[in-house]
Amino acid sequence: MSDLTASPDLAELIALGTARARSRGQSLTPLRTEVLVALAAQARPMGAYDILRAMSSSRRYRRSPSIAAWTS
Repeated sequence: MSDLTASPDLAELIALGTARARSRGQSLTPLRTEVLVALAAQARPMGAYDILRAMSSSRRYRRSPSIAAWTS
């Protein structure tokens, strides 16, 4: 993982995310942290595909989302 805590605001956000996850019996995993950073970097709401696009620049997350075909 890159240095995600370079910005004091980002460090505070990650600390808040860690505390909130712990309070729910979960952990802020590296993937969840990367999603949080991607969301924090934008000044607008993001959907799942926007987040994937933002994270695709990271060498670890270059996969395309799976597409399920629903039939009735």
